[in-house]
Amino acid sequence: AGGRVLVGETVLGETAHHAWIAENDIHEVHRWFYDPEESRQRYFRNAFARSFAAMVASRKTKLSLWSSYISCFRGEFDDDHRKVQEYVSSNFRLEAFREPTISDERVQSLIAQYEHAISARFGSNADGRHIRISKAKRDAQMVVGLQDVRARLSRITQGTRVFLATSHERLHRSTGSQDVESVSIAAALELLSFLPGARIGNQALASLLFDDLHHCKSTGIELAVVRIVGAADDFRHMPWAKRVQLAEALDRQLINVARTKAHGRAAVAAKKAELEEALQHPTPESAQEIAIIVARSLDEIGVDRKSETRYRNEM
Repeated sequence: AGGRVLVGETVLGETAHHAWIAENDIHEVHRWFYDPEESRQRYFRNAFARSFAAMVASRKTKLSLWSSYISCFRGEFDDDHRKVQEYVSSNFRLEAFREPTISDERVQSLIAQYEHAISARFGSNADGRHIRISKAKRDAQMVVGLQDVRARLSRITQGTRVFLATSHERLHRSTGSQDVESVSIAAALELLSFLPGARIGNQALASLLFDDLHHCKSTGIELAVVRIVGAADDFRHMPWAKRVQLAEALDRQLINVARTKAHGRAAVAAKKAELEEALQHPTPESAQEIAIIVARSLDEIGVDRKSETRYRNEM
């Protein structure tokens, strides 16, 4: 009987990275801290910003205490995971293990399989490919690392079983072997809650189980327009349903503009992608056109708005 709960250093490093970049998200979304939970789930990309916003909204902390909160997790550099590791160790009794390096032949072989699957499903030039590949590399290291863990433990105790807790479909497929078996996050957390000394409250448990499975995460395009409109103070009194309609109207406006500037399906799609990039990363040259598209999107859904100049100034 007995067992150990392990967490890979690559996972801890990714968590530390999100703590490192959370400051940017907080500055952009702090005006929506008291919005309904659906709004926070949709527009708060960073998990640390989202959890802190939930505490602020429930009056468990104050916005002015953000720096104290994030300092519990933020390291001295981007992927410095020492504070995160200390937190999960003291609160959840998790032990860190070091995965093989990215140059390991077994890791490289698994990465090649993942890259092939990504290309087959999303295409070789799909948006976000570099992010998917980066995550695939981390996943490959973790799977091979767990196989090594099982091999080491099996030399000590026969019949050792290693389970990987994940919600990722790719890892469920990759670990269907005698070396490493996969289980759902829900099943793993239920087991973790029974460990002596592990402190998981009902609210934290619900957040861990359902937070990242929310069905209506925003896209980068939607998040960009919402932040532009929010900065111009046109977002505060907009009904929730209108916020969803805004993203749909924006997509139609982008298509309409693309069709006036290009001909043929491929050319229109390329122009729309160019406009989407300009929306997320506006330049002085593109700001006026993007401001007009945003204004027309608001007009389409019947929302009172500021002038195009105000939106341009907020980019």
